Amino acid sequence: MPRVADYVIIRDSWDLDNSATNPNTFTVPNNIDVGSRCVLSFMFDVETLGAMEFWIAINGTDVWSWSATGSASPPMRCMQEVVASQIVRPGENILQFGSAGDWRTIRLSDIVLWIQVNV
Repeated sequence: MPRVADYVIIRDSWDLDNSATNPNTFTVPNNIDVGSRCVLSFMFDVETLGAMEFWIAINGTDVWSWSATGSASPPMRCMQEVVASQIVRPGENILQFGSAGDWRTIRLSDIVLWIQVNV
């Protein structure tokens, strides 16, 4: 069966703090090829006061992580991560984050999941 690339817009912007909504649900079309890997793409901006860790999970599986060893405020950047097959499924999926350490703000934006679908 032929496949083509498609995408799902998960969220336009997400400013994270201790009261941030977590998790975030998104819907994937039923014709996704679950045997193919996906690409998670997003803009990432962080301000830390000390050592910290931050990770993103899809459907309970960690798919991306970042850490700092001290105070940092790097420029916003685009991140992409290849997501293993079988993690994203047809219908409703859950994207959530976790963090540890000393951070002030975390901003995610333009969160898009590139998928392969059967046509």
